[in-house]
Amino acid sequence: LRAVQRRIPGPDSPVAMRTAQTLGIVLYYQKKLTEAEAVYCDVLPKTRERLGAEHPDTLTALASLGAEFWAQGKVDD
Repeated sequence: LRAVQRRIPGPDSPVAMRTAQTLGIVLYYQKKLTEAEAVYCDVLPKTRERLGAEHPDTLTALASLGAEFWAQGKVDD
């Protein structure tokens, strides 16, 4: 899925970033927290750079990463 989404719209397109964010959410709810963290850590800087720090997609990515850190007990990170 990630390989296809990167190839078709481009790896840094808003569609690809939104798709990756959704994948992170799915992984989070499947309790695959390490994998979800990797996705969020990949998406957040790209979203921030491409769309800006205050864009709703950037804020969603940041909130998702925060929730994932909290679920792992990484509150101080």
